Amino acid sequence: MGFSRLQGVYSALRIQKSFLINASSQSPLISINRLISRKKLPTAQELTGVFLSQGLKQSGPLFVKLGQILSSRPDLVGEKIADELEILLEEQQALSFKNFKKTLKKSSPELYRKTEWIDQHPLGVGSIGEVRKIKIKGDHKKWILKLRR
Repeated sequence: MGFSRLQGVYSALRIQKSFLINASSQSPLISINRLISRKKLPTAQELTGVFLSQGLKQSGPLFVKLGQILSSRPDLVGEKIADELEILLEEQQALSFKNFKKTLKKSSPELYRKTEWIDQHPLGVGSIGEVRKIKIKGDHKKWILKLRR
């Protein structure tokens, strides 16, 4: 496939907004644009890595974790695919404060009732969960809460 043909495919994909996997996450078009901007023809493995990483992100946190593990195993998936999967190691978004409270209330209603204060900014965010400071009613200490998504 020639470079101009690839640019034509890229343009067609950009026109088809329904093709974007998830508007809230990085679209495959942005990743393909990054590959094209190098002025080199992206390989089939690079394109496969882009679409694989986007598909794993859309499938949920367990699949993101699987992609993160695969990114460290180029002997299994190939060097170029592993390079594209490394994006999954860097792009973790925190839950909104409202969603964090909602998830806490659903998963542990008793702890939610005892909680006096929750830090609005997470200390850490991962593919499976996130960590925030909390304060329990009647206790003067601040605690650390790790909540799975």
